[in-house]
Amino acid sequence: MYDCNDETGRRSTGVVCNPVVALPEGNDRRLIDFEEGCLSLPGAYVNLARPDSSTCRGQDQYGDPIELRAGGTLGRCLQHETDHINGIVFGDRLSKRKRKQLYRDHEVVSDRYGTDWPAR
Repeated sequence: MYDCNDETGRRSTGVVCNPVVALPEGNDRRLIDFEEGCLSLPGAYVNLARPDSSTCRGQDQYGDPIELRAGGTLGRCLQHETDHINGIVFGDRLSKRKRKQLYRDHEVVSDRYGTDWPAR
């Protein structure tokens, strides 16, 4: 399930089951360094370079094929969430120094989030 703005600022909502993300390659690949966070480490954010767009293919909630091409927050969200499905957290994509800072930042604010986070 997604609920994000695309590169034009338009809100987009929907469902993609069994998502597979394709990223631009070669001359079409442009990285954007942008602050990213994760519900797994609430309150901690760090800049991470990701491709400026992605194409996500899968099925909608009715089992029909769906394809989304997006940039902005939605394009980044599709990459981030599909990484989770593949066993990757965004901290895995950071340098060792940035990853340590991410965990330190989370520790500073972790007491603000209850044990029931994020299902309050």
